Amino acid sequence: MVTAIVVGVVAASVIFAVLYARLPVIRSTSDLRTRRSRVDRGPAQTAFLDAHGDEVAIVSLQGFLFFGTAMYLTAHIRGLLEKSGKIHTVILDFRRVSRVDASAIATIRRIELLAGSYGTRVVLSEMNHETNRDIRRSYLSLGPNHILQTARTTDEALEAVEVEMLSRLEDEERQESAASALDRITGNPAVTRRILMKMSREQVAKGTRLITQGHQSGDIYLIDEGRLSVLLNLPDGGSLRLRTMAEGSLVGEVASYAGLKRTADVVAETDAVVYHASTERIAAITGEDPVLAAALHRMVAATLADKLDRTNKLLGDAE
Repeated sequence: MVTAIVVGVVAASVIFAVLYARLPVIRSTSDLRTRRSRVDRGPAQTAFLDAHGDEVAIVSLQGFLFFGTAMYLTAHIRGLLEKSGKIHTVILDFRRVSRVDASAIATIRRIELLAGSYGTRVVLSEMNHETNRDIRRSYLSLGPNHILQTARTTDEALEAVEVEMLSRLEDEERQESAASALDRITGNPAVTRRILMKMSREQVAKGTRLITQGHQSGDIYLIDEGRLSVLLNLPDGGSLRLRTMAEGSLVGEVASYAGLKRTADVVAETDAVVYHASTERIAAITGEDPVLAAALHRMVAATLADKLDRTNKLLGDAE
C-alpha cells in the first residue's frame, strides 16, 4: 500500500511537471515604443522615447515558475540581449505569476549574471506577497545600485526609466510647454502664438477639478506648466488614477471631437498653468480664422492618432 502511494505521488508529480512545463511562462514581450507608463508627455519627449524605446524590454510572465518553466525565461532573456545589443533595462512583470520555487529563484540569479555581462539591469515588478517574500528571503542582491531591482508596480518601473532616459535630453529639449508642443505640430511659431492668444491662459491650484465625470463639455486644455491627473470615480466612492498628463499634453480632446460625456475627472495634480479653449471659443476660431482652425484641429487629430496608434500596438502585442 505504501509503495503504491509513493509511486502514485511520484507519477502525479511527473505528470504535473510535464504538463505545466508546456504552458508558456512568457505571456508577452514589448518595449517602450509600445508599452509606456501612465504619464502622457509632450510631443518632443514622446518622440525621444519612441526613438529609443527599444533600449527597454518589458517581459510579462504568467503561471507558476518552477524548474520546468524557468529555463525558458533565461533563454528568452538571453535571446533579447543578444539580438538587441543595446537594452539597458529589462522589466519582468510578475503580475500574473502565482508562485516561484527555489529553481526559479536560481534562474533569476542566472539572469542577474547574464544581464550583468551586458551592462543591463533587471527590474522585478508586480510581485505578489508570497513571491516577494520568497525572493527577499533568498541571497539575491536587490536595490537601486544593483543589477536586480524591484518596483511595486510595472507602471512605476516604466515611469522611472522614462525619467532617467529623458535626462539625456538637453535642458531646452526636455522642458516641454504649450508653445513647444504646438510648434512641433504646426511648424510655425507665428501660428502657435496666434492660437495661444485665442485661448485663455489660466493658473490652476493643486486639487482644482477642470473636468467632471459625466458632464457634457467640449472644452480642451493644453498644459503649459505642472501636471493634471485623470481620475475615474468608483462606485465605492474612491477613485482610480488612469493617466497623468504632463507639460505639452492636450486634455479633453476625445469628448470635444466625439461630443460625448466626460468619462473621468481631470484634477490638477500640482499647481499648473493651462491654456483653455471652451466649446464656444473653438467654434469661434473655426468660423473666424480657417488657418488657426486647421492648426488647432491638426493638434487634436495628432493627439488622437498617437493614442490610437499606441493602443493598436498594445493590442497587437497582447495577441
